[in-house]
Amino acid sequence: MKKVLVAVLVMLFWCDVGFAKAYKVKLKDKNKYGTVFRISLPLMIDKVDKWNKAFQETIDISNKNCKTYNKKTFTFWSEHSGQYARDGNGILFPKVADDILGVIQDMEPKFKVKVRYFCGENIEEAVETFNNYHRYFSEEFSSTIKLETIKYSETSVSPYKFKNLPESIKPKTANSQQEFIDQYLSGRKLDSIEGVWITRSGKGGNVYGFYKSGNRYIELAIRSTYFESGKTVGNFSKGSENIYYGDRKMPIRGRKIVTASATINVSGNEYQAVFIHRDNKSPTLHNRRLWPEDIKSHNAKFEKKKEPKKKKPKPDDEKIIIIGSGSGFFVSNQGHIVSNDHVVGVCKKVKAYKEGKEIYLDILATDMVNDIGLVKGEFNNIKYLNIKTDGAELGEDIVVFGFPLSQTLSDSVKLTKGIVSSLTGLGNNISQIQIDAAIQPGNSGGPVLNMSGQVVGIASAGLSKLYMAKEKQILPENVNFAVASQTLTAFLKAHKINVTSGASKTYSSKDLAKIGEPATIQLFCMNTRAAYEKLKKAETHSDVLLDLQ
Repeated sequence: MKKVLVAVLVMLFWCDVGFAKAYKVKLKDKNKYGTVFRISLPLMIDKVDKWNKAFQETIDISNKNCKTYNKKTFTFWSEHSGQYARDGNGILFPKVADDILGVIQDMEPKFKVKVRYFCGENIEEAVETFNNYHRYFSEEFSSTIKLETIKYSETSVSPYKFKNLPESIKPKTANSQQEFIDQYLSGRKLDSIEGVWITRSGKGGNVYGFYKSGNRYIELAIRSTYFESGKTVGNFSKGSENIYYGDRKMPIRGRKIVTASATINVSGNEYQAVFIHRDNKSPTLHNRRLWPEDIKSHNAKFEKKKEPKKKKPKPDDEKIIIIGSGSGFFVSNQGHIVSNDHVVGVCKKVKAYKEGKEIYLDILATDMVNDIGLVKGEFNNIKYLNIKTDGAELGEDIVVFGFPLSQTLSDSVKLTKGIVSSLTGLGNNISQIQIDAAIQPGNSGGPVLNMSGQVVGIASAGLSKLYMAKEKQILPENVNFAVASQTLTAFLKAHKINVTSGASKTYSSKDLAKIGEPATIQLFCMNTRAAYEKLKKAETHSDVLLDLQ
């Protein structure tokens, strides 16, 4: 027998001596799911031992890769699945015998071959990866296995010792429509793609079946011109209620079988499948459902009658209440108000008062990164602020307007003075400026004005004294931050709000108060008690949240 095999090898390898004489192993893909290699086969008989070494090299690399993830290494074999095969001792043979096992691989031009290995804690995990191969690897494989002869090798233990798959995960075959229904579909509710279908286009009359396996949908041939009964021809995932996509074997140019990407759109008792493959121009397949004839009636048998739910009274923690407050300021005569994202971004509703009138505001936009929020309400006789679009100047005098400590102090606008200490914020953040004017909880979102009455920042945050005392053993004084006016300008322009700079004129603090006070407004954040408790626990909005009893 071996003499015959050697003779065949000589003929195979002697047929073209123009190709590479030594083996080459190229790693094509490697990740936590496994490895894919391409091996250039030796063509001379005295190089067969180098193929053995090449094959062992792929095993060693794969074992090392899987071990990195604390996984075992597996490969799958089947009769007549590849161009070459190995026997139980690891000796390479061309596929001429009926009882040898072929490694699942693809031949490429010039006698190059792909081999693949899978990582898994157990054979069940490796089988799951194998079944969803195209989700985890970029390298395509067109070779298949014969379901009834599939075996596996635990390569990390004994590369050439082949075992049968456990019955619990061994692929099943169904050779007739009724067998398919009994094995995969009976006694349960079905998804829209599941069932038995017959082709209406191309060579009509071919029958295929779909069933769900885990989170995948497997297509089997039941009666086909191109595939033997029970053969897996498609593997799909669910995109939406009626859209499925995956890979499907299809014939092109007569009877050549290739694997193509496919998208299936199910509509009642029909579906349309569109295929994409480099060797064909997006053919379309139209199928009609054979079973069940009415999937809605079929599924209705397995749906439990739902008892009407008793309406439960909403608990108090779902009631919309005021949970926090901050400041804001008008930037247009149309009711646009700027504040911080952390003031308005967590609110279901934002409320304000103007001349004793309660007004609810629409949240138009927020910027979590730069901490800016934009709201709008119906206001009359609005005085709004100009913005210094080119930003603050280092050392210039500023005045901060806002409504700090609203539960403790009065409900009127408060002013604090200071200077611009730095043109960057924490961590050299150029979207912030540093100021030394005192700000308290409730100031957030208020305007920072220069002495020309222009906004140079939005009061945003202060450096936590408790944090610095605990972490750095220092107690910082007058270190606060504001969103820079350049950042605010870009935000407003992006949302189609006209930005004005105003005349360059210097005001006294008294005159500046007449500009900033009517343009600054207190904002109330409204949400549920449950949301309040969650924010309170997270400690991310402590400068905005009120002390609710």
